[in-house]
Amino acid sequence: MPAPRTFSLVLGVVMIALGLFVAGRALYLGAAVTRSPLLDVGFALFFLLRGAMYLRAARPR
Repeated sequence: MPAPRTFSLVLGVVMIALGLFVAGRALYLGAAVTRSPLLDVGFALFFLLRGAMYLRAARPR
C-alpha cells in the first residue's frame, strides 16, 4: 500500500476513534470534554465524518 493511502487509513481510524471517545464520554459518563454538550456533539460529528472521508480516500480504486 502506498504511503498516502496508509496515512489516510491511519488518520481515518484515529479520527473515528476520537469522535467515538468524545461521543461515548458524553453519553455514558455524562461528562463533557468541553464545557458545552453542543460543542461536544459538533466535535464528535466532525471527527466521525472527517474520519469516514479519510477512510473512503484510502480505499483501493
